[in-house]
Amino acid sequence: MKKILAFILTAILAISFVGCSSKESNKESDEATKTSKEEKKVVVSGTVALSQVLESLNVELAGRPTTKEPISESLKKLPEIGDPMNPDMEKIKALNPDVFVSTGALKDSLGKNLEENGIKTEFYDLNSFDGVKNTIKELSQKFDKEEEGKKILDDFNTREEKILKSIEGKEKPKVMIIFGTPGNFMLATEKSFTGDLAKKLGGENVTNAFGNAPSPYIPFNIEEALKQNPDVILRLTHVEREKSKAMFDKEFEGNKQWGNFEAVKNNKVYDLDKNYFGVTGTLKSIDALEKMSEYLYEK
Repeated sequence: MKKILAFILTAILAISFVGCSSKESNKESDEATKTSKEEKKVVVSGTVALSQVLESLNVELAGRPTTKEPISESLKKLPEIGDPMNPDMEKIKALNPDVFVSTGALKDSLGKNLEENGIKTEFYDLNSFDGVKNTIKELSQKFDKEEEGKKILDDFNTREEKILKSIEGKEKPKVMIIFGTPGNFMLATEKSFTGDLAKKLGGENVTNAFGNAPSPYIPFNIEEALKQNPDVILRLTHVEREKSKAMFDKEFEGNKQWGNFEAVKNNKVYDLDKNYFGVTGTLKSIDALEKMSEYLYEK
């Protein structure tokens, strides 16, 4: 009997040992998987907009573009890689990124050079409101930040629904968006970020009358614009904003043809707030949609 009890006890201890070993093994495996999943990727951002999106998702950045735009203190501390439209390839490579992210608007001008320098790059669509939302979702999934991404997108979607509901049944205005840079005026089409916002809100872009515009911006001609006679004129600046704004004021005050526009007669000419409107969308795109709604329907 003693021998039998001893055998049973030995067997139980052996099973317990195996069980403990199995649990420890599973724990180590889980820890290894967790460590692997949480392993930080070296991420360098090529634009301010993407830097701010990634920051809001709590994705750690290794570098950012040089900018005069207001950015957070944490972004200011990061190494700079140069202008978004012409980044310094050597500075990017020195950071040894796992991935460099930039806007799709720069793919044609930067893609080949980045590839030749061996920099793994991913381009994201910020040229439309829905593009911004998709970018937030894609980045949140890529960097395992779905919870942060969902919080941002829930806010976007709730406010978007409220905005669209507020303009139901209202007469849709004809709109002209002029993009001004020092020495040059262009018209923003529905393929531009600001044009897309106006379209989402039901605005009729005057550029639609000129055929299917192939690009976000097309040449401006005041005679052709007057034929469309928009209800609302929006003025957008980007590069050297103060000079561009001064150029707008000089043109509108000095060219008598502007007095023939209904928008001018009815004081429906607005300068788009630089904090919300640019050539691409940003984390403030939902604020921009709210502002655009005010420009088109409430002012």
